[in-house]
Amino acid sequence: MTNKYILSSKSLLEKYGFCDGDLFSDFVHDNYIVRWTTQEFAMDKQVLKMAVERYLLPALPIPVRLQCFITCHNNVRVHPDDYDELATQPETVVEITEQQLRDLCEEVKQEYMI
Repeated sequence: MTNKYILSSKSLLEKYGFCDGDLFSDFVHDNYIVRWTTQEFAMDKQVLKMAVERYLLPALPIPVRLQCFITCHNNVRVHPDDYDELATQPETVVEITEQQLRDLCEEVKQEYMI
């Protein structure tokens, strides 16, 4: 059985959304990190950003912009100008399969030459 991961629009509204930004951390660190450098440590945050952009944003009922942070918390949040409108929408939930997650990780590895 493969794991599935849930992306929720409500997480875009919260500092602690997407499991405090660590939704994919265990998977990325267990499968892709061989040494701890700053670049590799941030890989899970980049994978989260890409997953939100590729899978969650297109599923939302309204277009929103993202604001990305360098933080130990959720690094991908809705832009302040779009916050109120997204907050009034019903929750949108998207499942990410393990294979989709692996594909994103491979893209990040290529981009950062990890």
